[in-house]
Amino acid sequence: YWTSDFHTKHIAPLVKDPKGKLIAVHVHMNGPGMYYFNSHLSEMKQQLRSQGCDLVRTTFLRQPKDRAISAIFYSDTYTGVDLISMPRSDMNQAVQKYLMEEKHFDNQQLRYLLNNRADTGYPIDGFMELSSYDHGALEAAEGILKTMEYIAFTEDMQAELTHLGEMFHVKQIASVEVVNAHSRVADLLNPDTMTLIENRIKGDEAMFDMAKTLRAEQHQS
Repeated sequence: YWTSDFHTKHIAPLVKDPKGKLIAVHVHMNGPGMYYFNSHLSEMKQQLRSQGCDLVRTTFLRQPKDRAISAIFYSDTYTGVDLISMPRSDMNQAVQKYLMEEKHFDNQQLRYLLNNRADTGYPIDGFMELSSYDHGALEAAEGILKTMEYIAFTEDMQAELTHLGEMFHVKQIASVEVVNAHSRVADLLNPDTMTLIENRIKGDEAMFDMAKTLRAEQHQS
């Protein structure tokens, strides 16, 4: 990404001449993971600050269990299987199979922060095997989160966006429509499936708790 045509055409000119501009860049799936890319953002921040401007990094995190369940049932395009239409017992067997075999459903938020694509694993071999996480991965995530000027949480999305708007002097923030077609699917998951989910989010939960602490420190400073 850092040497790509997109950066050359769209980002580098803005860094070179940023004054009078408010620019938002959203890093989505298949974008660069922060484990490798965050140092480039730090360099960009220095360049902007030398011109009287700044770069602000923010990320939104979600409560891990809620996110894991939502991701499983959102994943029809990934698995090619319509879980909702299955009989309950078959659905639970399918979900358990995904959880036991696919990194895509394993500590997703921690993997995405470090390496963006959850199914490609942690960028250092052996740091995050399926159903486990190395403390080195969590330490790397902590280092990245500490560089974030604003850590946000989806549980109160509207308030978070309003606060971000105040930071950037944006007077009008659109209302966020809550659309969760799978809000009650947890009721369809049996205890064995829920136990597997809980085993697959331990890294995410550790990072989420750490992010909450870092967010509290941000508010104190």
